[in-house]
Amino acid sequence: MGTIELILKRVHSDTVSGTFGTLALKNKPPFCVTVEKPWLNNHPNASCIPDGRYQVKLTPSAHFDRVLPEVIDVPDRTGIRIHTANLQTELLGCIATGESFTDINGQPGVGMSREAFSELMQLIGNNDCWITIENHYGEVVVA
Repeated sequence: MGTIELILKRVHSDTVSGTFGTLALKNKPPFCVTVEKPWLNNHPNASCIPDGRYQVKLTPSAHFDRVLPEVIDVPDRTGIRIHTANLQTELLGCIATGESFTDINGQPGVGMSREAFSELMQLIGNNDCWITIENHYGEVVVA
């Protein structure tokens, strides 16, 4: 068992479409993209979480009835998960993974969420895991 360091680089955020980024192992190219709620001052169920470094643990989720990555010790928040979704409207403050940015019925989102999530779960495995969330708004991303 080792330690993996994930880096989530947020590259776009607005109150309509949400927050979009890339997820990579530290010092490696991104292996997937992400979608989150927009930044609304860390308001529970409505905002993405603050940037920073957090431990990620695989824990049982009563909401999803399965084990999922949980982002631990987020200020003023609980139950922050990384899971599958395609649009920010499907989230309550969590982070969703995808293989690519895409348009879903006229809304910006992420595609092939289950495939990207499966890759993330394989990377986490039995390792200790940390995620650093960084704001890089306005940077050009190829994913």
